[in-house]
Amino acid sequence: MNPTSKSRAKYAQLPLSVDDLEAKVAERAAQRATGLKARIEDAEKYKEKGNEWFRQQKYEDALHCYQMASSLRITEPIYACNAAAAFLKLERYEWAESVANEALRSDPSMQKARYRRGLARKGMERYRAAMFDFRTVLEQDPACDTAKDELAIVEELLEAGDGVEEYGEYDEDRCIFPPLNDGPLRDWDNFSDSSDYWHDGNMIPCRHYNHAGCKKGSLCKYSHAPDAKSVRDKLGRNICVYHIFDECKFGDARCVYSHDLQLLPDDWLSLKMDPRRLGVFRVMYRMGYTSLSVESRDPLGETWENVLLPEFCKVMLDALPADIRDKWEITRGVYDSIHGPSQWIRYGKGNNGRRQREAREKAVNFGFTLDEVEELLTQGLKPWDKDAHAAVNRS
Repeated sequence: MNPTSKSRAKYAQLPLSVDDLEAKVAERAAQRATGLKARIEDAEKYKEKGNEWFRQQKYEDALHCYQMASSLRITEPIYACNAAAAFLKLERYEWAESVANEALRSDPSMQKARYRRGLARKGMERYRAAMFDFRTVLEQDPACDTAKDELAIVEELLEAGDGVEEYGEYDEDRCIFPPLNDGPLRDWDNFSDSSDYWHDGNMIPCRHYNHAGCKKGSLCKYSHAPDAKSVRDKLGRNICVYHIFDECKFGDARCVYSHDLQLLPDDWLSLKMDPRRLGVFRVMYRMGYTSLSVESRDPLGETWENVLLPEFCKVMLDALPADIRDKWEITRGVYDSIHGPSQWIRYGKGNNGRRQREAREKAVNFGFTLDEVEELLTQGLKPWDKDAHAAVNRS
C-alpha cells in the first residue's frame, strides 16, 4: 500500500464501500469534464463579442464581455489581457495594470500582458517600472518595434527627472514580477465541476452541504462554493483548511466545513503527510489570508487567488526557492526542538506572555511578529525579501 493509500485509509469517514466511492468520484469527474467544455465554449463566445465591441470602440461593453468570459475561466489569461487593452483605451491605468497582473500571474510569458502593463505604468507616470516591463518584452522578442519605441520614450523621461515612483521600484525583480522563467500556474478550471461550485448564496458556508449533503440545492440560501478557508475534495465538498494542518478550533461537530480527508486530491494528501512542507504551507497561507484584507478588489470581480487561496499558496510553496524554504525549516526546527511542535498555545499574562508569543511568532515568520508580517504585506513585501527588516525598522 503506497503512502497516499495509507493516508486515505487513515482518514476514511464516509460510510460507503470502495466501489461506491469510486463510482461517485467517477460521476463527479464526468460532471467536471462536461461543465468545463460548456464553459470554454461560452467564454469564447463572450470574448468574440467583446472583441467585436472593442473594434467598434465601445470599450465599456467590451469590458463587460471580458468580465463574463473571465468569470467562466478564471485562470485563462487572454480575457484579463484583453480587459487591460480596454482599460488602456479608457485611460483607467490602475485597473489596466491590475488586470495585466492577473494575466501574468496565470502566464508570466504572456508578452501582450507585460507590454500592456508597461503602457499602464507609463500612463501613471511610473516610468521606471514601465521601463523594466518594456525591457522584459524585448528580452522575449528583440524585434518588437513598439516596445523599442516605448522604452526609448520612458528612458528619456527618466533622464529628464520626470515621473513618480512607488516604494520598491528601484528593485528590478520586484517590478518585473512574475519573472519570465516562472511557468504558467496550474489550471484550476476542473475545480469548477457543478452548479454548486458557483452557488455562493449569502456567502456563509452551508454546513449541511459540506457534511451530509444539502437537499435544497440551488434554493439553499447558504454557500456551496469554495472559499479562502477551504479545499475542494473529489466529491465537491469543502474541506476545512485549518483541519488539514491540525489547527481547527471547532472540531468536526461544530465546523461548517467538512473534516473528512478521505477524498482529498492526491497532491493535498501528500502535503498533509509531509510535516515540513505542511509547516511552510501553513505560514504562507496565513500571510496570504492576512493580505486579503488589504488588497483592493479586482476590477473583473473577486480574484481567483481569494477563492482558491489554499491552492494558490500550495503552488507558490512548490515554486519557493529551496534556500528560502530551507532557511524557514531550519529556524522552525530549532525552535520546535526546544519548545515542542507547533500547536495552539496558551501564553502567560503580562510582559512575559507577550514576549513568549512574540518569540514564537518570530521563530516561524523569518524573525517577524504577526503584526510585523501584516505591516510588510501592506507595503507589498514578504518576510523573506532582503529589504523586509529595513522596512519594519523604518516604520
